Amino acid sequence: MRIAFIINPIAGRATPQRTARVIERKLARHPEVSGTLYFTKSGEDTVAAARRFVDLKYNTIVAVGGDGTV
Repeated sequence: MRIAFIINPIAGRATPQRTARVIERKLARHPEVSGTLYFTKSGEDTVAAARRFVDLKYNTIVAVGGDGTV
């Protein structure tokens, strides 16, 4: 299974590095899952990233960062 995490680095209280560490620790518990973390640069970048992950046939795309990211 392949999961893409699209992360808004300025959302929330955690730093982008902390968010990445939490996701990576969770993924490490599930070796059958391949995770890709992508940090956005703008709203347009977020949409383009989501489209790329769909085109690349990722099983799941997770928005990390709040309702603006969604």
